[in-house]
Amino acid sequence: MGIGKKDINNEFLVVFSFPMRKVRIATSYGTEKILTDRITKKIIDSLMISSFKKEKYFEGLLEC
Repeated sequence: MGIGKKDINNEFLVVFSFPMRKVRIATSYGTEKILTDRITKKIIDSLMISSFKKEKYFEGLLEC
């Protein structure tokens, strides 16, 4: 069992843990060329974390 379609392989997964204060973006082989570690870190740091600091968790997750 996995995420997305096997033939396309263009999915990503966002994991957020409020109690642990952690957020991660995992990419598949099909998306890792576009969503590099540098880009996912920038998404988390500049978009998501700023909303989380305002306690707008849903909006922060929606930003990605």
